[in-house]
This record gives sequence, C-alpha cells and structure tokens, in this order.
Amino acid sequence: MLIIQPNAMNGGVVLSKKDNLPPLVWKKAVISDIRTGRAGLTRFVTLRTAKETLKRPVTKIYLLPKVD
Repeated sequence: MLIIQPNAMNGGVVLSKKDNLPPLVWKKAVISDIRTGRAGLTRFVTLRTAKETLKRPVTKIYLLPKVD
C-alpha cells in the first residue's frame, strides 16, 4: 500500500524520523526551505530545530496537523 503525503509547506511543523529511535523521541522541526525534483514534487526539505538545521528527504518527515 502506497501512502502519499501532501506537499510540504514552508513553516509547516514536522517530526523528523530517526531510524534508530522510537517515534516518541523524534525531533520536532519547522520547514524552512523546500527543494523540488524535475516533476515538480517535493523531494528534500531543510528543517530548523531548536538546536540545528537539517536537510531531510520527505520520506523521513511526518507533517503534523494544524490546530486552529
């Protein structure tokens, strides 16, 4: 089964997946930059955490829902 994530947006809050850690300790981050591929789909994002800036593929991030 293929799960398709919607395209990420600048300023979106995400969890950054780490393969060797359980989901409850993944880092929370904000998307600061988006890189798209030739087909116009988002491939990589730059994330800003409390302590660092990371570049991650979209397969390793999980968008958190907006709460109004």
